[in-house]
Amino acid sequence: MDNAVGNEIDLRDVFSRLWQGKLTIVATTCLAALIGIAAYYASPNVYQSETVIYPITQSDYAGYIDLMARSALPSSQATEGEEEPSLSSAFPYTRDNLFQEFTTYLQSPGHLIRAAQESGVARGEGQKDTTDASALAFARSVKFTPPTDRKPSFEMRARGSDREALNRFVAWSLENARLEVAKKIRAATISKIAAGTKIRTDAITKLRVEIEARRNQQEKARKDQIAVFGEQAKIAETLGIKDPVTIQSLSVPGQTSPGTSTQVIAGDQPMYLQGSTALEEQISLLNKRGDDDPFITELRDLERQIYLLQNDTNSERLTQLLDESPLSDPATAPLADYSVIGASAEKVSPMMSIFAAGSLFLGLLLGSLIVLFRQNRS
Repeated sequence: MDNAVGNEIDLRDVFSRLWQGKLTIVATTCLAALIGIAAYYASPNVYQSETVIYPITQSDYAGYIDLMARSALPSSQATEGEEEPSLSSAFPYTRDNLFQEFTTYLQSPGHLIRAAQESGVARGEGQKDTTDASALAFARSVKFTPPTDRKPSFEMRARGSDREALNRFVAWSLENARLEVAKKIRAATISKIAAGTKIRTDAITKLRVEIEARRNQQEKARKDQIAVFGEQAKIAETLGIKDPVTIQSLSVPGQTSPGTSTQVIAGDQPMYLQGSTALEEQISLLNKRGDDDPFITELRDLERQIYLLQNDTNSERLTQLLDESPLSDPATAPLADYSVIGASAEKVSPMMSIFAAGSLFLGLLLGSLIVLFRQNRS
C-alpha cells in the first residue's frame, strides 16, 4: 500500500516537473516537427504499382475455340501411322495455357530489362539513357506472386521514384508481353498448318510413287509373259504343233466305249502343247493391251486416297479460322485479363502522417528528457 502511494506521488512529481518545463518541451517539439517536415520534403518519393492478372474470361476465349478444335493434319486416312502428336491440334492452348504463357514471358529478365530501358524507370538524375546495370537492378527488384489454390490471381509489384516512368514501365511490359506472346503463338500455329500441308503433299507424292512402281511392275510382268509365250510358240512351231494337242482320256474299267478326248489348254502340261496359233493369239492380245491398270492390285484404292488428299481443305480452313480468330491481330489478342489503369502507381513513401507523428513523438520525448535532466542536475 505504501509502495502504491509512493508511486503515485512520484508520477505527480514527474508531471509537475514536465509542466514547469513546458516551454522547453514545446520548443523541442516544434523544432523536431520542423526537422521532420524538412526530412519529409528532402526524402525521395517512392511509388509502387500493383498489377493483378487473371486468365481471360470464357467469352474472350470463345474466339479461339474453333481454331483449337481442328487438327493441323490432313483428314485423309492416307496419313494414318504418320500422325505427329504435336500436330494433333493446331492451337493446343486452354485459357490456363494462355495465362501461363503470358505470365512466363512477363517474368523473363530480358523482357523486364527492355521494359526498364524503354520506360526510363531506372534512369538516374541527369542521365539521358538507362544503363544496362541500372536496368538489370530494377528488373531484379520487380516482385511476382504466382497464383495459389486460394488466390487464383498473378501479381506483379514494382517500385520506382518516378511515377510516370513507373506507369510507363508497367503499361509497356504488359502490352509488350501480350504482343510478343500472341505473335509467338500465331507463328507456331502457322508453322503447324504448314507442317500439315507438307504431310499432305508428301503423302500424295508417296502414293504416286507407289502407283508408278506398281505400273512398272505390271508392265514388266506383261513383257515377261510375252517373252514366255513367244518362246513356247517357237517350240510349238518347231514341233509342228499348230492347234492344241488332244489327249485321249483313259477308259473306265468295265466301260466298252472309249473315253472322251480333251485339249491341252493349261495345267501342268507344257505350254507349247496349246499350239502355236493359240500362243501367238495370246501374244497379240498382250501387245495390244493399252492399259495395265485393271490388273494392278489396289490401284483404285490408292487413286482414291490421292483424290481425298488433293481435295483436303484442312489447311485452307485453318488459315481462314486463324485470320478470323483474335490472333489475326496479335496487338489486340486477349491472353490474360488485367487493367493498366488499375495498376497505376501510388505513393508509398514518404508519408506525411508517419513523418508528422514520428517527429511529434520524438520532440515530446526529447523535450521531456531535457527538462528532467536539467531539473535533476539543479
